[in-house]
Amino acid sequence: MRLLQRELERLGASIGRTAKTIQEQKEFMWENWRDMDAAEKAAMRTEVNTSVGVGDSAVMVRRHMERLLESPYFGRVDFRRADDGEGKGHYIGVHDFSDPQTQEILVHDWRAPVSSLYYDFELGEAHFEAPTGTVHGTIYANWTPTGRPGTPTISST
Repeated sequence: MRLLQRELERLGASIGRTAKTIQEQKEFMWENWRDMDAAEKAAMRTEVNTSVGVGDSAVMVRRHMERLLESPYFGRVDFRRADDGEGKGHYIGVHDFSDPQTQEILVHDWRAPVSSLYYDFELGEAHFEAPTGTVHGTIYANWTPTGRPGTPTISST
């Protein structure tokens, strides 16, 4: 939760900087409009539009983060890959979230290939389609939080 909160704060600061940049670009454009030729005007409009796109994207990501902060995940599946024997828990949520430092996926989007383990299989042998091919292994635990926060329903072998 702290990592999500820090990332949300970082995004807020980034959105603020982007808004300031857009305002400065527009002011520069209006102050110098008469002295610009057509190519300079087009380049300036492109710059402003690019900044607006960056800001819009950051706002969308912030909305996702806010939603994750309310409820970071709704399920977890612990899967042991057949090729390495090491098990790993995969949290499933409404949006994905990665550690900004390591890029490790901490919460998988419910539409991600690995999420099919949660939806399509019970405990035991399972597989999912990854970009590199089919990954086989064993689900050794899965759970879904119950109505009370912090009270999961757990199945394990």
